[in-house]
Amino acid sequence: MRAKKKGLGRALKPLCPEDRIEALASLLNFRHNGLVIAIAQDWDRGEVLMVAFMDKEAFKRT
Repeated sequence: MRAKKKGLGRALKPLCPEDRIEALASLLNFRHNGLVIAIAQDWDRGEVLMVAFMDKEAFKRT
């Protein structure tokens, strides 16, 4: 059973200006199949929650 997602009903303000996101993306190596490794980690415990690959578009969105 999947939980229902609740939207905020409005667009969220980006955390970084778009030019800063581009600058950060330029520091990453997307050369291997256009992907980089993405790791989601619990802030308090340091536990790794997820390891995945993302492309440049996914990086810019997150």
